[in-house]
Amino acid sequence: MHYIPAFVRPQDFEHLLQTSPSLRRDLELSLTDANIRPRITSGDIKIQCLQGKHRVKAAEKFLPPNDWWWTVELSVLDETSSDAANSIRKEVQRFSHETKLSDGEIYRLVRFYENNGQHDLAQECLTLYLTPSKRKNLKQLLKRTKKRDNDEDNYVELLDSLLAYPGLSAGLELGNFRKHLALHCDRELLHYLEHVRKTWESITGGDVRVRQAVDIETVRLLEMLAPATSIVDRNFISREMRSGGRLFPSIHDNTLRQSIKSNLLGLPVMIPTIASFHENTNYLRIGVNIIRNHLLNQNSQPSLKKKDLYEAMKAIWTSYEPVIEVQDEFSPIEISSDAHLNMDYIQVFLSALRSFSKLGDDGPKKESGTAAERGSLDMKYLIQFLKSVTRFGFTNDKIPKTLREHESLGFPAPCEQSSENFDAAQEVLKRRWNRPFSKQYSEIRCRLFLPEMLQALLETDMGPSVLFIQYDFMNAFFDMSSINDPGFLASLLDRSSVQQQRNEEDTSQELNVPQILTTNETLEDDSG
Repeated sequence: MHYIPAFVRPQDFEHLLQTSPSLRRDLELSLTDANIRPRITSGDIKIQCLQGKHRVKAAEKFLPPNDWWWTVELSVLDETSSDAANSIRKEVQRFSHETKLSDGEIYRLVRFYENNGQHDLAQECLTLYLTPSKRKNLKQLLKRTKKRDNDEDNYVELLDSLLAYPGLSAGLELGNFRKHLALHCDRELLHYLEHVRKTWESITGGDVRVRQAVDIETVRLLEMLAPATSIVDRNFISREMRSGGRLFPSIHDNTLRQSIKSNLLGLPVMIPTIASFHENTNYLRIGVNIIRNHLLNQNSQPSLKKKDLYEAMKAIWTSYEPVIEVQDEFSPIEISSDAHLNMDYIQVFLSALRSFSKLGDDGPKKESGTAAERGSLDMKYLIQFLKSVTRFGFTNDKIPKTLREHESLGFPAPCEQSSENFDAAQEVLKRRWNRPFSKQYSEIRCRLFLPEMLQALLETDMGPSVLFIQYDFMNAFFDMSSINDPGFLASLLDRSSVQQQRNEEDTSQELNVPQILTTNETLEDDSG
């Protein structure tokens, strides 16, 4: 027999007993005989049901009014007492298998109990809802309370701050956190979570009403949209932010909806979520593994395996003349000494991702109807990668040794970009996160250099370009503030334009150059 847990206040229960003389006797009998279920006509007395709302709705829809009843397990509780409150919460949890709790909902419950000092209930929640593996992952995560530089937030503080946006927590995947943390890239992972928080703070304008209106469907619809560079995405946002639109459906005030719409259209980034954090960390892992396997002496120095990647790279860096890599050329550039290491570190990551299918076991995602491209180590690409790395000032005993042993192999053949393109406006979400598909990778392996990637910030099309997607990925994980500086950005874009002219002269082919908008132009043709 399926029943609904419910409770009634003591004074209301006494009133029920007084209005029905036989009720007390029948209730006492029901405690020892499961076949006795006295019918209660509650009248104006309110019986609080803790679960089973969907069952009641189904009964109302399919059964005649005379059959609108359900068996309840009735408790008499004063909901204002702390003991009663705990009992109610336990009942809610005990029957919550009706709709399986997501990892995000479990995290919310655990943090609620811990913040209220109810550690026994937090532990019960872990035991009741999580597999041993997820339980271990969450416990490990909750221990990561170490502060970053400048006393910035840690994992728990950042994830707690995202609970203010209810729909975001649906993307939490506790099963993946342990392998994320095993990358030992706290700097990058925390930067992404902070990026999520800042973006949603911008979307909601810091308004508590709007934060609470961030439901799962709104997050799903906005996830990885690129209003800065995609005409289709801008028009979608404009349409769905009209009165009655699917975005923020609980917000009915038209003035407030217009304000949210303006915030969304003003975003310079693809809209990140907790789900995109998990997906893109899988792509980050590819670059991390390439750098750890080929640049760091992890075999002779096992401690490096658990050292933060940025700190490990910093330890093998020497400040040479700052350079920017474009194609096979390195050009001097002016940059502050504070930003020099960070720029070189970013360029090493770009170099790793540019040739990832030739530097490790991962290949690009397979296009439909084509053969899969398997990842494998090609020593020519490794030599090319190591040459770039040393030009950026990173070296140790391992890098020159590998170069000496294999330098006679030479470099791989010049990159040739496939002429086959994909329709960015029509492509599904999976092309905007995680590993690129082979069509996208064809462009990445030829053009993923810092100046060309930044050039994508000025381009607009029906959908975000391949290079803009790559820029957004890097901007979410890495500190790009010095590179995004207007003066520095202008100098890089100038270099990109010069390189583009050289490419045109070399190939003697007309390029389809995307429209570059001025600040006075608009991407919208459907303002709503």
